[in-house]
Amino acid sequence: STLDPLLKRKLAAVACATNGCAYCTAHSCSVLKRPGELGAEGWALSEQELQGIIAGTHQPADETERVCFDYIRAASEDASSVPDELLTRLAQHLSPAQITELACVAGFWKFYNTVHDSLHIPVESALLGDTGYVDL
Repeated sequence: STLDPLLKRKLAAVACATNGCAYCTAHSCSVLKRPGELGAEGWALSEQELQGIIAGTHQPADETERVCFDYIRAASEDASSVPDELLTRLAQHLSPAQITELACVAGFWKFYNTVHDSLHIPVESALLGDTGYVDL
């Protein structure tokens, strides 16, 4: 792994929401909101922070984070139409290994979202409150 784990988790939530997968978005957002304790993954993000990340109004920490969010949205919406300008920006801020990992993050979530959506996997009742990030 060459990308920051928190950044990757945020990107996962954005990819899942962009792909319209309520199941995976609920799980991703739940992990981002959960406090990290007793060895469990959690990042203690506030609801406001999470809403901003999903809606695209979150102010990234730096240009590296900004280009990662821009790429994940573009690749999730239509991978074959990622603008050349965006690929140039990636090359200015990330190493080739990081760019490859970022593309794999987008591809993994597209795959995983397709599996859950196509099999109509229901969201667990405890996570139903985290489905509001996706238009059902």
